[in-house]
Amino acid sequence: MMCCIRRAMLFLFASMCLSAGSGSCGPSPVSGLDDRTPQVRLDSPGDARDQLTVRALLDGDVPGVVHNGYFMAIGETEPPADRLSGTLHFSETTMATPLPDSTWEGRGQSVFPEFSLSFVSHGRHLIPLRLRILLSGVGGASFWNIIVGPGRVWREPADGGYSRASFPFTLTSNGVGQARNGVATFVHNASEISNVAIQVTQETAPIDTYLRVDFHALVPASYEPAEIEEAADSIAAFERERAMKLPVRPWTDLNAADLARREFHEGTLETDVSAAALLIDGVLYVQELDTRAAGAYPYPEAMRHGVFSVTKTLGMGLSMFYIAQRFGDNVFDALITDYVPILADDPGWRGVTFSNTLDMATGNVGGEKGLSIHYFIVARTADAKLRAIRDLPDAPPAPGESFNYASTHFFVLSYALNAYVKARAGPDADYWLMLKEDVLRPLGIETLPLSRTIENDGMLGTPIMGWGAYPTLNEAARIAQLLQDEGRFGDQQLLSQSKVREALSEAWHPGYDTGGNQSYFHSVWRRPAHLSRCTVHVPTMSGHGGNLVMMLPNGLTAIRFGDDNHYDVTPMVRSTERYRSSCR
Repeated sequence: MMCCIRRAMLFLFASMCLSAGSGSCGPSPVSGLDDRTPQVRLDSPGDARDQLTVRALLDGDVPGVVHNGYFMAIGETEPPADRLSGTLHFSETTMATPLPDSTWEGRGQSVFPEFSLSFVSHGRHLIPLRLRILLSGVGGASFWNIIVGPGRVWREPADGGYSRASFPFTLTSNGVGQARNGVATFVHNASEISNVAIQVTQETAPIDTYLRVDFHALVPASYEPAEIEEAADSIAAFERERAMKLPVRPWTDLNAADLARREFHEGTLETDVSAAALLIDGVLYVQELDTRAAGAYPYPEAMRHGVFSVTKTLGMGLSMFYIAQRFGDNVFDALITDYVPILADDPGWRGVTFSNTLDMATGNVGGEKGLSIHYFIVARTADAKLRAIRDLPDAPPAPGESFNYASTHFFVLSYALNAYVKARAGPDADYWLMLKEDVLRPLGIETLPLSRTIENDGMLGTPIMGWGAYPTLNEAARIAQLLQDEGRFGDQQLLSQSKVREALSEAWHPGYDTGGNQSYFHSVWRRPAHLSRCTVHVPTMSGHGGNLVMMLPNGLTAIRFGDDNHYDVTPMVRSTERYRSSCR
C-alpha cells in the first residue's frame, strides 16, 4: 500500500502541466540529474573518416556520442555499390544514457526498440516504406515507439566493397508526446549489413517534466534483400513531397539576421530551442537546427518535433475545419452525446456541442494535471480513455459559458468526430485518413505522424488530439499558411472559410476570455503582442514547453519549437516588424 501511495505522490509532482499558457509544473521525479549543464562541443570530422569506420561497425567497437557529421558522407564519395531493397530488422538494445530506465510513465526508457522496416534506395536517397509511428513500444521491453525518416546512401573509397547508409529517426512514447531526435548509420553489401550505430542528441522535452539527455548504442541488425511491390508508390510519394516542399533558405539570408534572431529568442536560451523559422512570401527562413554538443542535426528538414498542445490546432482544429467544408458547418452544432455512447447519460455532457469542446467550454472539469489525467494517459484503448474521462467530475458552468482548459476533452471530440464521419461516409471511414488525402496531400505533405489509441483487436485507433502530433518545420508552416489563407490552396477551398475566419479573427468572433488579455476560440489562442506602434492579437498554436506557431497579422508565420516553457510572443512578433509590420 505504501509503495502505491508513494507512486501516486510521485506522479502528482511529475504530472504534465499540459496547458499551453502556463509553465508552472511540478519538479521531475528524476530532477537529481542536471540535464541543463552545457557540454563540451564534440569535434567535427576532418577530410578522412576516423570514427564509425567499417571495422568498428562490423566488430562492435564504436565510441560514445560523436559529432553528427560522422553519420553523413565524409570526403569524396561515390554512388553506392549495392542497391538496398528489402527489410531491415533492428534488435532491442540497451542504450547508454543518464536517463533512468523507469519513471512515472513506464519502464524501458534506456532500451532502443525492436522493429522491422522495409527500405528501398533511390539514387542517393534511402526511403523507408512506412513513415508513420511504429508501435515498437507496445509488447516489447522498450518504452519507445519510433518514426523513421528518409535518409541517404553513398560509398566512401576507404570502405572497400561496402556501401554506407544513414537515416534520421524520432523516438516517441505512448504517453504524452515527447520527441527525441536521433540518427543511425551502417555499412552494407548486397546481402548483409553491419551493426547500426545510433545516437540521440536533441529532443523536445520540457524542463519541468522530462530530462534532456543523450543516448547512444550499437544495435545488432539483419537484412532480408527482396524486391518490394509497393516501392514504386513510396518513391513517387517521396518525389512528390520533395517537389512541393517550401523553398528553404538560411536565416542568415534575412536583413539584420543577427538582431532579428536575438529578438526572436528574447527571454529564452537558444540551447532550449529545437527549431525556429520564419515564413515570408512562401520562403521558409530556417535557423540552423543545432544539438547540445554534437553539432548540427544532419537531417534538418526531417527533424520531427513533439509539439504537445500545438496538436490541438494542427490536428483537431484542422480536422474540424475540413469536416465542416466537406459536410457543412453544422458539424460544429452536433452533440457529443449523440456520437459518444459512453457519455450519453452523463449529465455533465448533456447539451455539449462539438464546438463547445473545440473551444474548451464544455462545462466539465476535464483532466489536465495529476491523477485527473494520469488514468487517461496510461489507458491504451479508446474505451479505457473514455471511461477515465467519464469518471471526472462535472463543473458548475453550463456548456458554452466559460473557458476551462482540458486536454482530455479533445479526445472526446476526436472520438465523436470519427463517429460522425462513419455515419456519413461508411463504417470504415476515418477522419484523419480522409484529411490526409483531401488536405495534406494537396499541400505536399505525404504524412504527419499522429498518436492514436492502441486497440486490442488490432483495429486503427482513435487520434488522441490533445497532444501527439510530430510535425516537421515544413509541415507546420504549410498548415499555418493554409489557415492564413482562410483554408484555400490554389483554386481549392480545402477548409471551411467561415470557421477558419472565426478562429483567427476577433472581428468574426471575440472568443473566450482566458485572462491576461488573451482569448481562445476553435483551438486557436489569440495572444497579445505589444509593439512600439500598436498592440496586436496574434492567432497562435501553442503547446507545452513553449512550442509556438504564430500566424501574424502581417501575413508572416513565425515558428519556435522548444522546451523551456517560454510563451511570450511579443519579442518574436517585434523581430518580424522590420520585414513587414503587423500594425495597421
